[in-house]
Amino acid sequence: MPFDILGYQKANKDYYGDAPLIDVAKDVYEQDFKDRAPDFETWKKSAGIDPILQEDARKRNPTIEDRLKEATAHVAPVPDHDSTLGGVVSSFGEGLKRGLTTEIPKMVGGATEFVGSYLPKPLGMVEEAGKTLKDWAGEKEKEWYGEEQPRQGLERIVYEGTKMLAPSIIPAGAVSTGLRALRGIGDIVKAAKVAELAGDAAKATELFAKATNMAKQGSNIASATAAGLFGGQQGQQTRDTANERADALEAQGKLDEAKQVRAAGQGLAPLGTAAIEAGGEFLGTKYLGKLFHLDEGEIVKRGTVNVIKDFLKTLGVEVGTEIGQQGGEAAVEKYSGIRPEADPAMEALDVIGPVAFMTMLTGGVAGAANRVNRNAPADKEAGLIKRLQTGAYFSGLIDTGLKTGQANNKPFVPADAIQIIRAGRQEGLFDDADLSRFRERYPQLMGGLNDVVTESLMEKVTQVAAPEIPQEIVKETNVPESQSPEAAPAA
Repeated sequence: MPFDILGYQKANKDYYGDAPLIDVAKDVYEQDFKDRAPDFETWKKSAGIDPILQEDARKRNPTIEDRLKEATAHVAPVPDHDSTLGGVVSSFGEGLKRGLTTEIPKMVGGATEFVGSYLPKPLGMVEEAGKTLKDWAGEKEKEWYGEEQPRQGLERIVYEGTKMLAPSIIPAGAVSTGLRALRGIGDIVKAAKVAELAGDAAKATELFAKATNMAKQGSNIASATAAGLFGGQQGQQTRDTANERADALEAQGKLDEAKQVRAAGQGLAPLGTAAIEAGGEFLGTKYLGKLFHLDEGEIVKRGTVNVIKDFLKTLGVEVGTEIGQQGGEAAVEKYSGIRPEADPAMEALDVIGPVAFMTMLTGGVAGAANRVNRNAPADKEAGLIKRLQTGAYFSGLIDTGLKTGQANNKPFVPADAIQIIRAGRQEGLFDDADLSRFRERYPQLMGGLNDVVTESLMEKVTQVAAPEIPQEIVKETNVPESQSPEAAPAA
């Protein structure tokens, strides 16, 4: 009668843990069947478990053919995985939700726990706080989404890719945006553009260079922050894996082996996997940042060719570093005895599909974000420049008219100047500072300017985001069409 080796392993899972099935079979033979069969080989064949043991061994140590088949299935899913459109859409949604809601707190909690474990004992609450956050996120993940379901083919690629999207871009993006605001990079860029408009090329170049350098520094700090989070989480995961295996070995009575594994989890192995993860993530996050203009790309405009180059470079860096990270981390855990069944080569190949999909997804999100960024700030910036040019043009026209009595070969009197100032004030071209300047420079306008100020107190001044030059101004000052501000050089 065939022996139910799988049922026996399941019934005694607390004792055997994830031990290879052949070890379970040998233990059964030694305890219950040694006196009934001449040797183990004879017994396993007579018990009908030989094919089951071979299948388990093949899964734990796949052949080259098995590896290539599985790797190809992840990159280009084969039909027998039965990925459906509904399954892919569901995987996309669940992966995205997990990434946004629980993956980030799990990452922050794990990293905090890992770093806290190296702090002095009086600061032990840091490690405990990190563990509490990590455990809470894990519990909420199960509560909200249930246990993770096994996925294959395209569904797996989409799920894993979308799940890693938020942790890959949100922490670095938040840090970078905060640093830009705190350091006033936007104000420096505006000042540079004003200097450029005024013809001070040297000052504009200096300010642009300063802003670009500050943006690069911010990008590096953001990348280092994200890398630290990923690295810390990975180090803690290695330690948790070691402790879990040590617990299983202790349950099997293998105390010496359990002690060695637990020691490895407290030694250099977690630091090694943390360093591998952090190094790869630093490069990956920095290149992902380029897609979102989180570095100097926001200040120095790029062409389409450069955008494409950035995307291809990012894809190569992301996939390449992730392959190196997974393979390196698996090797550390395997040869330190923490996870002896680990297969570095297979695990490295396993990440190609999800990472490539995540990077392509990032490019699409970045494209939408950049279109919004281009449209809103660019329009606002164009309006500012237009107002500066228009105000400078009419200020020059007033100055010439009052000094010479002529403007564009036509008579010009103080009343004409007041008409221009009144209309310019209504259109947001002149503010209180401009009126004070006009008072000081042209005493003959004092009475008319007082009237303008009185009028402004009686009605709200309209600020126009991107003003067009009012035709009334051109008509009232008798400025020919060819001399309108659009055709005239900025003063």
